[in-house]
Amino acid sequence: MIRQAISRLFRWAGIAAASALTAWFVWRLVLADWSSLPAELPPILLVAAPALALVYACLGLLLAFAWSWLAGAFTGEDHGQVRLHATTQVMKYLPGNVFHLAGRHGFAKRQGASHRALVLAALAEAGLLVFSAGIVAMLALPYLSGLIALPPAIWMTAGACMLTGLALVLAWQRDRVGGILRKLKSARQPLMGAGLAYLVFFAASGLIGYVLFALIAGDNASGYLAATMGAMALAWLAGFLTPGAPAGLGVRESVLLIILAPGAGEASILALAALFRIVTVLGDGLLALGAAAFVKPAVGNGDRLHGRASGLGTPS
Repeated sequence: MIRQAISRLFRWAGIAAASALTAWFVWRLVLADWSSLPAELPPILLVAAPALALVYACLGLLLAFAWSWLAGAFTGEDHGQVRLHATTQVMKYLPGNVFHLAGRHGFAKRQGASHRALVLAALAEAGLLVFSAGIVAMLALPYLSGLIALPPAIWMTAGACMLTGLALVLAWQRDRVGGILRKLKSARQPLMGAGLAYLVFFAASGLIGYVLFALIAGDNASGYLAATMGAMALAWLAGFLTPGAPAGLGVRESVLLIILAPGAGEASILALAALFRIVTVLGDGLLALGAAAFVKPAVGNGDRLHGRASGLGTPS
């Protein structure tokens, strides 16, 4: 009961934060001085945006394969998981930011996967995503020094507190943690493959962002490749860790603006954030449509049992 109340509190706090940041981003869009940008954006954007959306859809397919590797390692069944991941990802745009996870979990259980195994696979996915995004986000660290100018002692104290808290949790749940660690050790190859896939995803997503930035700002984007890649990963991470924010809406755009606007100009980053959101939405939509149209759905144990009970048999 207390856990549910705390979870609900965090979710509503995340929704409130995402709503406030979305309103702030729109307000900055309205008040921005667009004179620093060319009078007309290059026509090539009309071609580049759909092309980049297609590239992003391919990156989404890479995420789907990574999930299938993790699901296979923890549940013993990876058939149909690529299609399942690809078609449910669009549900992350619904308020709450959990329906894509719940939908994937429900469909996988219907195919015969156990709840415990799916939870372990989802935790492994989340951990690897955060770790991979954090590595790419380190490219933006030089641009954060002026934004987070705290004394080294504070960073050291915060790090020590986090490590101490983690050690206490591991000691408290040592029996359960030991079982999870043994399972992770047996799945090290799929974990390594998925981790590499996530690194490629965040690096390539950052490159997509930089291409858009270069098309918008021209020569002013020169020298911002590493900053853009790192900021994109950090923005994704902030949106992912904000509970209730649908696909990180408002959070990711605001983080990009906070990190890059002081040096690159507010108007350019506002345009970049808006265009990148359009590209990613189109990419997720293309991936879902393509997977639904061309990838055959899996028939799991639950479906087979249901088919036998109804006298329909197993579909071919």
